[in-house]
Amino acid sequence: MGISERRRRDGARLRQKILNAARDLFAAQGYEAVTMREIARKIEYSPTAIYTHFQDKEALINELALAQRDILRLRQSTYRDLAQSASVVQSVATRSEVKFKSTVSVAAIQKQADQLARELRDLDARIQEANWKIELEK
Repeated sequence: MGISERRRRDGARLRQKILNAARDLFAAQGYEAVTMREIARKIEYSPTAIYTHFQDKEALINELALAQRDILRLRQSTYRDLAQSASVVQSVATRSEVKFKSTVSVAAIQKQADQLARELRDLDARIQEANWKIELEK
């Protein structure tokens, strides 16, 4: 392992540490109430360390939003695929055929997939709105 590899790995760890601290603080205090200095204090680094990874607080919240969107997409597709796979359609031609019975509640899984899709659409709309505001301000 070389020095550059170690630095890159340490940088990735610090970036994740910043994101985790920011997520916790934003959830507890709200976006507007949290400062970059507060995040730095929580992770026991200087604010300069944060600014080497994120230009400003808005870049930080955008990164968190994009990560949340990726997680929602994955969860929603998993539930959708499960509901599709669990939906057993079997036509019975004779009485001697085996009857298939679903072992999971397809309706409940589909409802969860729909809820995640709704959350994903809302988050996408907020991300797009933020992107429009940033571009218009420049």
